[in-house]
Amino acid sequence: MGAGYLGTGYYAGFFLAAALNYTVGASFGWRAMFLCGGAPVLVSLYMLWRVKESERWVRAARSARSPLRDIFVAPYLRRTLLNAGLVTVSIIGLWAAVVYEPSAIVTLAKSAGHTAKEATRLASFGTGCCR
Repeated sequence: MGAGYLGTGYYAGFFLAAALNYTVGASFGWRAMFLCGGAPVLVSLYMLWRVKESERWVRAARSARSPLRDIFVAPYLRRTLLNAGLVTVSIIGLWAAVVYEPSAIVTLAKSAGHTAKEATRLASFGTGCCR
């Protein structure tokens, strides 16, 4: 149950990062954006410190057999390797789009006569709206 919900947080974070870049990044630069990236780290550390696993879960985790071992033996080995390759290609494509799209928008905006701040805001808007 938790893993499905956790994966949807990516999109919320993406929009939040675009909004922060539109406001903080455009006005104060990449160093301020880098500092904003520390907030999730602090929240994660707080959660690790304050949220404890239930005893029932700890007992079950200690006695459970690793499903990771099961997928690397027959009859799942071939399927595991094929899917790992497909996911790798997908991740490379995703990261290429995430990294190069904002740079392309900034370059095009600057060549169209926009200032650096306006170009950064256009890249934030374009990146946030295209997801």
